[in-house]
Amino acid sequence: MIYGTGNLMPHSLQLAHARKFADDSFCVSVDDEFNNLPIPKIEGLENSGSGILLRLKNVEPHDDPWVENSSAPRARRALFWMLDVSTRAGGSSLDRTRLSSIWFGCGGQQVELKVGDWVLFNDAKKHWVMSDHIWRGASWQLQKAVTKS
Repeated sequence: MIYGTGNLMPHSLQLAHARKFADDSFCVSVDDEFNNLPIPKIEGLENSGSGILLRLKNVEPHDDPWVENSSAPRARRALFWMLDVSTRAGGSSLDRTRLSSIWFGCGGQQVELKVGDWVLFNDAKKHWVMSDHIWRGASWQLQKAVTKS
């Protein structure tokens, strides 16, 4: 299930970090410097951990286990943010927003993504990405924000 979408263009330092470190292992953590720059924020939710950087073309349909040390929240939410798309020549171009389609799907819903787009979704449901190009993105599992008094 897709709960929302939006757009936030990534900072040049976030792009440089993703271009240097993102891979297809699903194990490259987003560092504090990346997280301290503007990232998509969802009211009432916060990142449950550091998040991951990805460099892929397609992601097969899958569901995700809860990876944090705390118990899984009843209402599962995750955020996927499209940072960059590689051109056919092998370089990257933030300005190429009219590339061939990049589709994100979850459950029976799907949305077309461009650079800077983010998707709020239920990662316990089957989700996937299909593209004609290699892209870089970031993803976080989210939890209910803790209010400090």
